[in-house]
Amino acid sequence: MKHVALSLLIVFLGCNRTESGSTANDTAPSATDTSVPQGDLEFAQTVAMANLCEIKAGQFAIEKTTNPKYKEFAQIMVAQHTEILAALEKIARDQHFTQPDKLDGEFLTLYETLTTTADGQFDDVYREQMISTHISALMLFSKEAYSGKDPELKKFAEKWMPTIEHHLQMATALPACT
Repeated sequence: MKHVALSLLIVFLGCNRTESGSTANDTAPSATDTSVPQGDLEFAQTVAMANLCEIKAGQFAIEKTTNPKYKEFAQIMVAQHTEILAALEKIARDQHFTQPDKLDGEFLTLYETLTTTADGQFDDVYREQMISTHISALMLFSKEAYSGKDPELKKFAEKWMPTIEHHLQMATALPACT
């Protein structure tokens, strides 16, 4: 599980950039598409991908878990991450940059790990992923809120940071199954 947390931290902090400074993701928007600074675009790209992953993971968890507390948590993750993604998509439309619409890279790996986890281990893996991803997301949102250049994305990060923090609190409060 520590490997998953480290991988998530690397993904969320944008360390998956190539030597040229662009992301390793082929769907990353270019600076020529919009006036939004590249670092802010990378934040938006990562957040969009993370939300897609949270939504898909939550939908899968709703079907997979038998624990009512996990099911309730997953339903909240789907609803609130859908709301966060919609708010980000509005900013993307208004500022003329594209967002990913499917999982790839580390986010696809996270989701695939979850979907291939044995039944008896599912809740523990889901809980650990939710804790790790929300810790990483808090760091990402904090960085954008305090040092981002684009006013709309900074405002977005500031607005949603308390929600992400609450998600982390909820994930850590889930009962460990092992």
